[in-house]
Amino acid sequence: MISIVCVYNNKDILERYLLKSLRTQTVQYEFIGLNNEKGVYRSAAEALNEGGSRAKGKYIMFVHQDVELSSENWLAEAENILDKLENLGIAGVAGKADSRGVVTNITHGIPPRPAGTIMINSPYEVQTVDECLAIIPKAVFSTLKFDENTCDGWHLYTVDYSLSVRKLGLKAYCLPLPCYHVGGQTTIGKIPQDYYLTLKKICEKHKDYPVIHTTNGDWTPNPLNKKSNFYYESARKDVIDFIFRHNLPHERILEIGCAKGLTGRIIRKLGKTSEYIGIEISEEATSEAKKHIDKVIVGDIEKINLEDYGIKKDSIDLILCLDVLEHLYNPWKVLSDLQEYLRYGGYLVASIPNVQNISIINSLVNGRWSYEEAGLLDSTHIRFFTLHEIINMFSISGLSPEIVEYILNPPLDLNTLKDTDNIISLEKVILRGLSKAEVIKLFAYQYLVAGKKPSRK
Repeated sequence: MISIVCVYNNKDILERYLLKSLRTQTVQYEFIGLNNEKGVYRSAAEALNEGGSRAKGKYIMFVHQDVELSSENWLAEAENILDKLENLGIAGVAGKADSRGVVTNITHGIPPRPAGTIMINSPYEVQTVDECLAIIPKAVFSTLKFDENTCDGWHLYTVDYSLSVRKLGLKAYCLPLPCYHVGGQTTIGKIPQDYYLTLKKICEKHKDYPVIHTTNGDWTPNPLNKKSNFYYESARKDVIDFIFRHNLPHERILEIGCAKGLTGRIIRKLGKTSEYIGIEISEEATSEAKKHIDKVIVGDIEKINLEDYGIKKDSIDLILCLDVLEHLYNPWKVLSDLQEYLRYGGYLVASIPNVQNISIINSLVNGRWSYEEAGLLDSTHIRFFTLHEIINMFSISGLSPEIVEYILNPPLDLNTLKDTDNIISLEKVILRGLSKAEVIKLFAYQYLVAGKKPSRK
């Protein structure tokens, strides 16, 4: 059975929407109404904690007074779905997993219109769920209540709860169930001031999250948080494949930003590398890198002199700059300096994110440029590049960009593209008349570029 808890301040609205739709339900339920017409409760968390403590059902549904369930089987379907969810902490009918958009099947406003951009056919794991309707297992709620100190108003209490249950190893889900929420249409500029006061407290409480995604926006508690360990713990197998597939020289390698040396470890095993040198700014990462490669230099490539460490000019076969150049203040000078250390005929390989990616364009159309812990808008990126700017940077540094490949994200079926006149539809913008090459540039997430130091004439 589902216990339904609603704190209301208008009996007419409660009757017209929520109660009217509840009376048609085909299964038994418990309704706990909390009358706040006289302002008895200071916050939603206070009221809902009281109502939740009285609930007898297996699940407790906290719902707004102006929500209308879309079918007589709504509660039955919800309970059936909830029983099958793994590690359920909280579920809702609208939520946010990342910066792509609101996940929901509900409509809102007058006249009704879709409340999100991502519709679903099955339960969808999200980071946070919206307050309009949230369901929590009674067993979970008995352990973790809404935080009345952090959420001392009427906003973001399920966002805080979602982030908190995730720290307990539980999950937040969006359910593929439609309903109608009359008043769910806030936009920046119309959000009340107390929303931001609560948001500030939530960002302080959950500052370990690089980005907090809510249905009203994506918020960055601290864009310059220390990088998580995973940032340093991946071998670039795509780059390794790139090197050997194109038969690039690799007897003596210098990697800028070698992290924990995992890419170097694999290259040394697969190839004929006599010396592998890494430069890494993170002292913590270099202690691990020393186990896998021949020499590790701790330092900032924009500040150190390689010759001070015994690296002579014209002595390196292959230089790797993997997700490095975008973090530098002057990558143009760094590339120009590094090419002097390549042998004639040697290569510099770089992987560089593409700021022309369609996800960035879509976000800009919607007024967003939200920094994240990693990805295209990594909070430590200083420079941003399109393919045109990458080619220009290599060229003016004395490197001939001979090989260019791309990694697509979002996925793109190249077989469906025409040579000309392709159309791409975004949320609010339609791009027309695109060539195949132009579409690929929009879906390229990252470029792999190999620049060659020309041989002596």
